[in-house]
Amino acid sequence: MQFLNPRAARAELARAAELARAAGDDWALVASEQPTALTYLYQGEHTQAARANEEVAALAERLGDPLQVARRWFLVAAPAQLDGRFAEARDALERLRAAVAATGEPVWEAIGDTFVGIGDVWQGQPERPLEYLQPRLERTLRLGAGIAVPWLLFTIAFAELGAGRPEPARDRLAGLVALVEGRDAVITAWALHLLAEARRLLADGDAESTALRARASGEGIGNRLVATRAALTLGRLAAARGEWTDAQQHALAHLDACVEGGHRSYVPGCLDALAEVAAGLGAHDDAVRLFAAAERARAEIGAVRFPPEDEHWANIEAELREALGDEAYEAARAQGAELGTEDALEWARRARGPRRRPPGGWDSLTPTEARVVELVAEGLTNPQIGERMFISAGTVKTHVAHIFGKLDLHTRTELGAQAVERKKAAR
Repeated sequence: MQFLNPRAARAELARAAELARAAGDDWALVASEQPTALTYLYQGEHTQAARANEEVAALAERLGDPLQVARRWFLVAAPAQLDGRFAEARDALERLRAAVAATGEPVWEAIGDTFVGIGDVWQGQPERPLEYLQPRLERTLRLGAGIAVPWLLFTIAFAELGAGRPEPARDRLAGLVALVEGRDAVITAWALHLLAEARRLLADGDAESTALRARASGEGIGNRLVATRAALTLGRLAAARGEWTDAQQHALAHLDACVEGGHRSYVPGCLDALAEVAAGLGAHDDAVRLFAAAERARAEIGAVRFPPEDEHWANIEAELREALGDEAYEAARAQGAELGTEDALEWARRARGPRRRPPGGWDSLTPTEARVVELVAEGLTNPQIGERMFISAGTVKTHVAHIFGKLDLHTRTELGAQAVERKKAAR
């Protein structure tokens, strides 16, 4: 159940932990608490995952079961990687590998290699995992350790994208989605978001529908990072069409999720997307500052731009330099580079720079309000919207009231009808 509905699985796992404590069975206690931590990880709730893991970490080490020790270090490594702490992640993965080295256990050997590979891609070495993951995949298949295969396929595709090979990545991910959809909601959500990016890079007509599926899949498992990452792909597609307001809303939604979840690996991509929006809106100084802030944010965590679109970004920056002139361009760039990541995020999220919104009308809606409108147009009730967005029905009601005021509307029917018409007009 933890792979299909992480939140629902926690009630059964809590009962298992209760029974283990009552029986004084330490091994069973670790075996129930570690999957609980995994359910939080699957939803991008890293603080809760760390807390649940730490509750039994010392016990797992003392019991000495190599698979429980491996899982204990995986629960350190995976969130560290997503949150831009690559050195911490690699240290934890080395401990994971050491735990299973003597056992030859193929699943955790594969998972260890998989997450080392993801770190290599983030840090600008995508060719490395392409060398060692294929042999690992062949060994894993030969030994019948099927549960690790989807993550190996995902990471090989991730490395292919990082190496600038979107076509094989797209084909691999399409096959992966066909393999896991309906069986494992977690890997499905991640694979769909990456497939949407591959299709966007290839100007594939299915990119938008794939991104929409990815967003719904991320929302379905309660993972805001994956859901808004897919929304960022929608924003990049909107930017390519010159639909700057939609592009900005999607980028800000993802930025909010990254900031509030502590997911620093993904922050520079948000800043790049907002810089593209600012350039499109003619806010040239803001665009240059945001690009410089994104570059500094990557340098601070030791990451590279993902996926690589060197020509695309170079063209935008060349246009900005031409529009501003060399002196003004370098001055704006220096200002952006002086911003620490926290300062840059505060600046980007406030109603300053490219985020200026009018007091009323569709362009005044926040990213959260825009998503509420989409769900109202689908006919969802406030409780249903709250469940989808992981907020209370009362909060949804407040958002709807604000939306009515900004748009000068009075009923959900009017709101839904106008939202549908705007969507049609944008096509």
